[in-house]
Amino acid sequence: MEYATEEVNTWGTNRTASSNIDLSLLTRTARVRTGGIYEISNKQSVGLEGYYSHSSRKNKSFSDLIEIMDENHTDIISLYSGENLADNYTLSANYMLHLDSVGSIFKILLDYAHNGTDDNQHYKSDFRGYLNYDTIYRSTMFTQNNLYTVNADISLQLNEKSTFNTGLKYTHTKMDNDILFEYQKEISWIQMEAYSNKNKFKENIAAVYGSFVSRIQKISFSLGLRGEYTYASPWTNKSEEMESQKYFKLFPTAYVMYPFDREEKHSLMLNYNRKIQRPGFNALNPFRIPASEYLYIEGNPELKAAFINDYSTSLNFFNRYNLTVGLTDAKGTFERVLLSDPDRQEVIIQRLENVGKRINYYVAANTSLVPAKWWQIYLNISGSRNEVKVYEKNGNRILFRDI
Repeated sequence: MEYATEEVNTWGTNRTASSNIDLSLLTRTARVRTGGIYEISNKQSVGLEGYYSHSSRKNKSFSDLIEIMDENHTDIISLYSGENLADNYTLSANYMLHLDSVGSIFKILLDYAHNGTDDNQHYKSDFRGYLNYDTIYRSTMFTQNNLYTVNADISLQLNEKSTFNTGLKYTHTKMDNDILFEYQKEISWIQMEAYSNKNKFKENIAAVYGSFVSRIQKISFSLGLRGEYTYASPWTNKSEEMESQKYFKLFPTAYVMYPFDREEKHSLMLNYNRKIQRPGFNALNPFRIPASEYLYIEGNPELKAAFINDYSTSLNFFNRYNLTVGLTDAKGTFERVLLSDPDRQEVIIQRLENVGKRINYYVAANTSLVPAKWWQIYLNISGSRNEVKVYEKNGNRILFRDI
């Protein structure tokens, strides 16, 4: 069970509105997993694994809103309730071939994942005061995701100190989404064209990668590089043209460990990697759900991937005391922003948007204590500072946050 309360205030010319929103969630989940491995010979084996889960989430939201426009007072009481049903199943298969006796391996991995979600919501609002009427409407949202992955890689043990890894990976993702909004007029339900839509999203990712791990005297290091080509094509019946995303990016990695003593009890580690953060399908889904009569939460199908550079330095003493200092620099990351609805200026839209830049500074320290043979204590402390900047959009600065 989850419970949250949110307070929203908006101001405009000759208008003020304030609301309190209470949201409760009840989630139930059932899971089952099975699998096995068959050894063809002492060098070859195949594996198969299946997974299924079913979850149900019931939500209730109560909103108490007060609107004052031109000194005219209206109380709006809203009750939203609904249920979300989700079915997930995955199937994974693999083939492994041991190439020699020192650890060289060839692998093929096949994965399929399916997610189906059926979300039904009901909304009722009572307007009392200067405005005096009731509104009743409902929504049905069905989403289906299918993910296919093929992965082939090889690990070669060159000698006692060096290993080379390389491989290929291809991923195809498809999302289908139908959204239907209806309002009640007398005893009939009438479709709300502005909020009802059909959406599709396809994404293809092809990647090639390689890494080299070795040791020179007492210094251990690894170098890696991954190249990815992405082609993503969104579609909606609400727009004649939607921009496809096509790009190729390189993602290098580097790691160095330098021990200060022969026993390697004390060491210095340097690490760098570049990675990609893709928005989830839930964020890309162009849904619109009301939290109150003047606050809506919606998805954004135009979200693009963010690219992150991560730098860190770690010190280790006596193989027990660790201190890490790091920096992550992300460009185009997505943050929650508040915007005015272009069709109804009094309505606030909350959604994820790609922002200009996010910088995160962090420090962490940890150690372990063994007061007795049967007792081990882990101690951790960490701190971070985030700076998020959202630049001007459509001539208006929509957010600046420095935490």
